[in-house]
Amino acid sequence: MSSKINRLRAERGKNDEKIAVLRARNNEIDKQITLDTQDYTNNIEAMNEIAGSDYQSAFLGGQNHIALFAEAAPKIDMSNISAYDQGLNESFQKAFKNYFDGNATIDEAKQLFKDDISEKYQELVNFQWPDAE
Repeated sequence: MSSKINRLRAERGKNDEKIAVLRARNNEIDKQITLDTQDYTNNIEAMNEIAGSDYQSAFLGGQNHIALFAEAAPKIDMSNISAYDQGLNESFQKAFKNYFDGNATIDEAKQLFKDDISEKYQELVNFQWPDAE
């Protein structure tokens, strides 16, 4: 075998070790985030460990809500997500905040949303609200 292949294999081995260490560290970090904030982190292994433990949320009367989320999360259908989802959600929240706070009309909020996504996603053309004629 060539020395280049041997060198690449050796580097891959070192990287595999680094990845294993980082993965273990991330599991601990994600578990601690959940224990501190009661948030469900995007770490299946860490969440399943908490789900199978005696973890209890005092806020939820002793319920282990992580176990419920861990059971439900794999059933979420992600087939309809797109590259636009996060930006559209952020634009919607930004545009409609004043409306929800009573400081803008629905038409003003809709226009702000339309303007924002038209600037952010120029390839999305002919935007129309479902109630439009």
